Amino acid sequence: MTNPSVLRLLWHGRRSIREVLDRLAESGRAEIQLAPDYHHALYRTITERPARVEQLDMEGSPELLDRIAQVRGLEPLSELVAPLTAQGARVHVMSPGPIITIVLPPKVSGKHRDTQEHTIHP
Repeated sequence: MTNPSVLRLLWHGRRSIREVLDRLAESGRAEIQLAPDYHHALYRTITERPARVEQLDMEGSPELLDRIAQVRGLEPLSELVAPLTAQGARVHVMSPGPIITIVLPPKVSGKHRDTQEHTIHP
């Protein structure tokens, strides 16, 4: 789901939420680049079975953000769950990296979006 040609938003806590929503409104996609220090905490928080290699590649509904928001410093991500659920968004998290990609469906609020994915980073 990541697209190297799209500018990623760097996570700066709560102030990044508005940036993510704005980018989604503009392009239908957002990629949030988290600090590398979040990798281990993310892995331990959202994986159900430990593995020898701590690697994440999970996709799901916006409720995945509620699980990610259990990590200290990422709590504001839970504010995105309701608006993204209402818009039918999909969330993808990959780590190491870590990167959270949010993609809106091709058609939202009566506007037609192309089928390309767009990236948003706070």
